Amino acid sequence: TAYTQDIMDFWRPLGKNEALVDGRYSEDVYLNFFSHVWQAYLDKTGYQLGDFAALLFHLPYTKMGLKALRIALKDARPDEAVNFVQEFEHARTFNREVGNLYTGSLYLSLLSLLFNSEKLRAGQRIGLFSYGSGAEAEFYSGIVQSNFKQGLMNVNYLQVLNERQEVSVSEYEKLYQQHLFSAQEGRVAYDTDPARYFFAGISDFKRQYQEK
Repeated sequence: TAYTQDIMDFWRPLGKNEALVDGRYSEDVYLNFFSHVWQAYLDKTGYQLGDFAALLFHLPYTKMGLKALRIALKDARPDEAVNFVQEFEHARTFNREVGNLYTGSLYLSLLSLLFNSEKLRAGQRIGLFSYGSGAEAEFYSGIVQSNFKQGLMNVNYLQVLNERQEVSVSEYEKLYQQHLFSAQEGRVAYDTDPARYFFAGISDFKRQYQEK
């Protein structure tokens, strides 16, 4: 289920590189949108909270997802609520280390759950709440597959996080001013990228993606 409204809670004005945000208002909109799509999804599908093994959220910061989870758990049994909170803690582990990835934060949370949860089993249903300021929200669900561990590509993500390099404030500000990709034509190296699909460069001002 999806829901949208024309709302100025987080936006980048013309002529500015940095976004502006009304933080408290944006949080209220996020929670209201979750309430709307969560209830609409339950009404549409006939599912109940107990049909889910975990609920995942867009996480600009991890406490916001916890506030949304509490909305879903308002009528939950105590033991049921404990299980959802435990799985939420597994799901936000990587997000607490990495910070806000915008659109990617929901899927980092999914990766974190799949990697860290000790209870997750094939056949269980996971609910996912996607949100974008401006504003749009969507709630959908997926079923854990029998080979989901293979999708983790045998990567030790905790080790990857521990190998990060700390930078000073001045170094960070310099990096912030740089663009990850420019509009310059050409290809990029991908030989060391383990992913099946990769960004191959820019041609005719269009980003090119290929499959190995």
